[in-house]
Amino acid sequence: MKNLLSIPIIFFSILLSGCASSESTASQSSFEYPEGCEEPRKPPKILNMKEVMDNYHEYPADLRSREIEGRVVLDIHVSETGSIEGMDEVRSPHFRLTEVSQNAVKYLRVEPGLCSGIPTPMRFNFALSYYVNSSF
Repeated sequence: MKNLLSIPIIFFSILLSGCASSESTASQSSFEYPEGCEEPRKPPKILNMKEVMDNYHEYPADLRSREIEGRVVLDIHVSETGSIEGMDEVRSPHFRLTEVSQNAVKYLRVEPGLCSGIPTPMRFNFALSYYVNSSF
């Protein structure tokens, strides 16, 4: 029987507060609306998290075997149409994990955030965690 602790755990987190996600792998943290954003308002919402995790994201085998692990946090720029306009690295344990994470983000479909009921460009933090061993 395969030792379950040797299976790599890849774990996505969306860092948004006040925004429920339909994906069980998403977690929430802080999010700030643009200045002057009035009700009704809503943060951006990722629509295809599971698809991206299953098809476009992989923990590089050489990094996993060397136990290079940790959390990559990207600042994602979303347009008023929901397209990903850009991203900046906030932190990362290794440049290759940043590259893999940035590649996965390109496949995200995002519902744009709303300010005063109008789709508005916004930014949010998106975190991907890479761990070789996990106790959960």
